[in-house]
Amino acid sequence: MPSSLRQGGLIWSVAVFLLTWVPTSHCLAQADAKVRAIVVSPKPLVIYINQRQSMSARIEFDGAADPNLRPAWTVAGPIGSIDADGTFTAGPRRAHGTLSAAAGGQTDTVDVHVVPYAYGACHADGRIVYSVQDGGDSEYDVMLMDADGSNPRNLTPNVADAPEGYDARLDEGLHPCWRPDGEAIVFETGGAADNPSAIALMDVDGGNRRIIAQSPRMAYYRPTFSPDGRTILFDARPVAEDTTRGPGDIYTMSADGTNVKRLTADPAGEEDACWSPDGQSIAFVRERETPEGVAYDLWTMAADGQGAKRLSPEGDSWYLHPVWSPDGTWIACTIRTGGGLYRVGLVSATGGAARELPGVPDVDQFGPAFTWDGSGVLSSTTDAPGLVREIWLQPVAGGGAPRAVTHRADVGNYLRSQGYAY
Repeated sequence: MPSSLRQGGLIWSVAVFLLTWVPTSHCLAQADAKVRAIVVSPKPLVIYINQRQSMSARIEFDGAADPNLRPAWTVAGPIGSIDADGTFTAGPRRAHGTLSAAAGGQTDTVDVHVVPYAYGACHADGRIVYSVQDGGDSEYDVMLMDADGSNPRNLTPNVADAPEGYDARLDEGLHPCWRPDGEAIVFETGGAADNPSAIALMDVDGGNRRIIAQSPRMAYYRPTFSPDGRTILFDARPVAEDTTRGPGDIYTMSADGTNVKRLTADPAGEEDACWSPDGQSIAFVRERETPEGVAYDLWTMAADGQGAKRLSPEGDSWYLHPVWSPDGTWIACTIRTGGGLYRVGLVSATGGAARELPGVPDVDQFGPAFTWDGSGVLSSTTDAPGLVREIWLQPVAGGGAPRAVTHRADVGNYLRSQGYAY
């Protein structure tokens, strides 16, 4: 967590001045007042989304001071807004920019980073949401653990003495994702051939579980929140009368499950979509027929579904489970080449060959998720043909080897399903 942030909120700075601010109509400086410097604090500023920070501007004079002079504040970049009194309000998504204060021909600028409380599977305080196979009371469950793998707790246990009409699909969950404010988790419910999976939302403690999107003729998968928390991205497959699933497509909907929009309509299946950190682009996987069967390619498109562009190079490699780095530079994927092991690699957000990260020896590694600050990548391993799955963490830079986060061989721990067979 950034050093300028503390548990329970932000450290609020008290505005300190060498003079008194007055209404704008009194901004004219005295003729003999000369500004030597203006100093803004705190510097730099790291602030959570939608939070406020009182900025301080100290004006230093050569000679006599002008008690009526006040600084003019400006914002550069999509970081938020600041009022005439120096109160900065951060925007709704991760962003980088500057704040500047000017007076008497002098200017001082502060570097500003707006950050979410949570990103994908990871919270700023280190907590990780993930799934287990056989959580003790059902086949799949959504779990929450601390950054070091300790204190695992089941967020989707079976409800005892469930009320009439309770949907038992809420007792199972996969592919959880934090809401950026860190106050809720969206996930894919359990499902059956005649009762397809739906999309549900719950509080961080697993309470208030409710389905927000479902259909008897559609199976919903892999929901993720947009960087501003207002929209959910997901993929869905039509369900035929005989319960078979058709090719997938990518959709968005409002955070309450309304206003569903279809973004793709290609005959090939499209799935496993994720947002760029600025909310302007979407990375996704598109199926491609080959003489050997099916391959999977990495694509991007605009947030409205337009301008689809293939990023992965020509070849027989599979690209699965894309997830954008918090700085928007890389897209981490599960990559499989020539029928070999599944590995985690990084593809530039502008396209090109993948850079494979060091792997866990002799096992498949899949379903990556970036840590909150982007310094590491989480992934799962499978000791085929068994169900022993553990979650690992490895650094993005430096080529360091992965280290195990979970140590629970009695259950399968993972972030994403290994394949796309539903």
